[in-house]
Amino acid sequence: MVDGTVNTETSNDTSTRINRVFGPVVAGMIIDVVDLLTFGSFGLVAGIPVGAFAGYWLGQSLGLSRRSRLLCALAAAVYCTVPFTEFVPLGTLVGAYARYMQDRSAPPDAPMPEPLDLNRAEQEQPRAKTM
Repeated sequence: MVDGTVNTETSNDTSTRINRVFGPVVAGMIIDVVDLLTFGSFGLVAGIPVGAFAGYWLGQSLGLSRRSRLLCALAAAVYCTVPFTEFVPLGTLVGAYARYMQDRSAPPDAPMPEPLDLNRAEQEQPRAKTM
């Protein structure tokens, strides 16, 4: 922001990178907080709808497909309903594990390298004249 304008491409890139780094862990933390709020017998009643809503919303904010969002909602609903999970940060641990496993593969926006074609490389090189 030198001349009073904001470079939206840079800010979008920064927010995408921050979401990619912290998104799964923060999503797990939010599910853990929702699980803590549905403590005790209240969780048996409200755990399913509250957990499902939170799981679906978080799946959508992480850019998951519709099927993955529904699976995330189902897992969060079960997690928020099951008793004695309030003090186990399972959501955070799963988010951290998902992020760790995501690091092992190439970033989703990285260009795929083109395969090396030796025949084409030989054809493009000028041949030396022999006498």
